[in-house]
Amino acid sequence: MKANFYECAIFDGIQFHNYANFVEARFNIVASFHWAFFNDYANFSGARFRKRANFNRARFGEDADFRRAIFENDFSLNESSFKRLHIRWEIIKDHLRYDGAVYLSLIKNFKNLEFYEDADNCYYQYRVLAQKDKNWYPSPNKSVELLVEICEEIASCPKILYEDLRWLCFTYPPFYWICRFNWSKLYDQISRISCGYGVKVSPIILWMIGLSLVFAFAYFISGGIVQIVISETTTNAAKPVSMSIFDSLYFSVMVIIGKLPTGFNPIGGWKYIVMIESFLGYLLMALFAVVLVRKLIR
Repeated sequence: MKANFYECAIFDGIQFHNYANFVEARFNIVASFHWAFFNDYANFSGARFRKRANFNRARFGEDADFRRAIFENDFSLNESSFKRLHIRWEIIKDHLRYDGAVYLSLIKNFKNLEFYEDADNCYYQYRVLAQKDKNWYPSPNKSVELLVEICEEIASCPKILYEDLRWLCFTYPPFYWICRFNWSKLYDQISRISCGYGVKVSPIILWMIGLSLVFAFAYFISGGIVQIVISETTTNAAKPVSMSIFDSLYFSVMVIIGKLPTGFNPIGGWKYIVMIESFLGYLLMALFAVVLVRKLIR
């Protein structure tokens, strides 16, 4: 307790059979607990790690307490195992080294401790770091490469295909480019910007507000939507009237939430634009309901 390590503190492979007390200890250089085994309660509450804290492959048989701990450099738990790790995500989010299994264990750990916001934030960072390891074009697929070679061999034979026809068949559409493309990374990016991998409601709300404003501005500038007004001067005849910016905004908001208002009529091809906005609204509303229910019902 309150020990001050001025040089490297190496506890690699050490077995702590009983209570391990490092409360408010100061590790000024590297603190290494590689392959360390904590059979009982491991208390690092208030400890300060000025350099790298290495807990790779450490085994925590009981609870590990890192509350109020301060990490000023890397914190590594790669291939480690623990039952309950008392720590908050804010403490380690900028210092934890990526290990997929550790992140998943931390997410489960935060849920067990009823730190649901920490679990969501940890999951979000896990997905962000996981997709960074994906390439837009993964390693070549043997089947795709064989198909490409066959097509290029055919295309190289002028007796079979004319030059323009070869270009049309083997350049447009680029079928082997599509086969090589990593669609999983694209789906990850869409999931991230649309709903924060299913843990954030705010991006969905921002998308709904942004799309409503964009479509409303388009309706107002183009005059693609007219308002049907009953004239009092004639025999209650209906006549189209151009919408104001506020009417355009009202119409756009109602469309995106799935309630098409009466008294408005799209002109020409603008009915397809309204259909697109309505479709996007249904998708966003469904996504909003799913994420909101997931956050409210644990």
